[in-house]
Amino acid sequence: MQNLKGLIGRYMTIVTASIVFVIISVSFVVQMLDAQHEARTAADDMIIQMDSVLNNQWENVSEDEMSNIFTLLRVNDDVEYFAVDAGTNMVIGSTMQDVPGKNVADIGLKMSEIKRDKNGFHEKINGNSVFVVFKRVGEYWLGRSVTNKALYSNVTWNILGLAVCCILMGIVQVVLVTKYLNNCVVEGIQEVNKKLKSISDGKLTENVNVSKSLEFEELSQYINEMVRSLMAGNRRLSYVLSKSHMRIGTYEFNDFTKKVLVTEQIAPILELNEEEMEVLLSDKNEFKTYVNYVRRYVFDEEENVYYYRRYSEKYIRVEELYENAKTFGILIDVTDEILKRKQIEKERDIDLLTGLYNRRGLENQLEKLFKYPDRMGYGAIIMIDADGLKGINDKYGHEEGDSYIKKIGNIIKGFGVNEALASRQGGDEFVLVLYGYNNEEELSNTIGTLKYIQNNSTVHLSNSEDVPLQFSFGYTMFFDRSDYVEMMKEADEKMYADKRMRKNQK
Repeated sequence: MQNLKGLIGRYMTIVTASIVFVIISVSFVVQMLDAQHEARTAADDMIIQMDSVLNNQWENVSEDEMSNIFTLLRVNDDVEYFAVDAGTNMVIGSTMQDVPGKNVADIGLKMSEIKRDKNGFHEKINGNSVFVVFKRVGEYWLGRSVTNKALYSNVTWNILGLAVCCILMGIVQVVLVTKYLNNCVVEGIQEVNKKLKSISDGKLTENVNVSKSLEFEELSQYINEMVRSLMAGNRRLSYVLSKSHMRIGTYEFNDFTKKVLVTEQIAPILELNEEEMEVLLSDKNEFKTYVNYVRRYVFDEEENVYYYRRYSEKYIRVEELYENAKTFGILIDVTDEILKRKQIEKERDIDLLTGLYNRRGLENQLEKLFKYPDRMGYGAIIMIDADGLKGINDKYGHEEGDSYIKKIGNIIKGFGVNEALASRQGGDEFVLVLYGYNNEEELSNTIGTLKYIQNNSTVHLSNSEDVPLQFSFGYTMFFDRSDYVEMMKEADEKMYADKRMRKNQK
């Protein structure tokens, strides 16, 4: 695309060339008309001279006298004179030899043109292009012809000289006007564009002050007012958001600039200092990279919420809208909301006696775990039931029975070398889920440890008495299975089988 300087030069050249063409064309026509007017004047002078010589006695002039008169009129080869009988259309006298006695049509003239075009007309006489003027005098038509070459000889040189002068004046005009427009318009636009680029790059403190003309001064004023309004709007938005009970920050950037605009809360939400923010805001690509870093760890329980840790644990909601080459985003610190909800869920899902998950909590956790069974590796669901709890309650009281239950809970809480999920289903029933093991042998060794504990544990009661800790359990191993309800049933059946076996052994 051509720049403004080139366009101005191009259009000034076209306009000037058009003006020069019009001037030359008009001058050409005027000079031709002047030449024809001179030819008519010369014809009138010739008639006056002949009339003076003959004393208006045209009807008494013989052919010989007429020939002698025309012989005297001949001055040069470019001008010829004619006398035509109005009644017979015959040439009775002429400065051209062999013409007298001929009809006007024989020499190339038309009587209709002679009668009609009294101001003169162009024609060919004996093959020569001429301009002819005829005047009626009595019974005769007196005419004068001049060759086009002689008639318009000065026109060509006059037009050529005029053309040279107009072209030189046009060139001077193009140079002067183009220079003036460049100084007053183009340079002003370039200066405004430079300032606008600086503003679009994020330097909102930039002041536009272009004084090439009154219009540029007004434009500068409007741009400065617009920028101030934008900054005021950003401050107002920050103020409104700061009054919210939640920390909310917004950011904005577009495809054509590097800078990022943000509200005041962005820095505290991300726990970034002033220098770190300055780096991020100076380059939108750096800022986009950091937003993607914030999005690394997805919080599964809520859409568009991410776990973020810099100096403290945070949960941040990130929302973005891309429209018309602009990106607008919102960061909301939802940490307090998430933590409160987690606490409520914990109180709802945790067994108060043992600190293990209750039945509801276990169901929620199992649903999340077995949503991705391929991530769990080798594992086992273990159903556990306390033995002899009724006897403890009857003999020592329910407080000691609670100690008995707590002991089992302490054993299975965090049990194993890898991941574990423990729950008290109610009463004396427990569930232990082991997962994250690399192979079946490693898992079997861990279950073997539980068997050892089953037969070699005691509970210290408040009266300083130690009683054997007894429980039965059954388990189902799994790998890449998701039907945990069915596996719990299988493990439950094996637990009752173990309980019957232990009872028979006693």
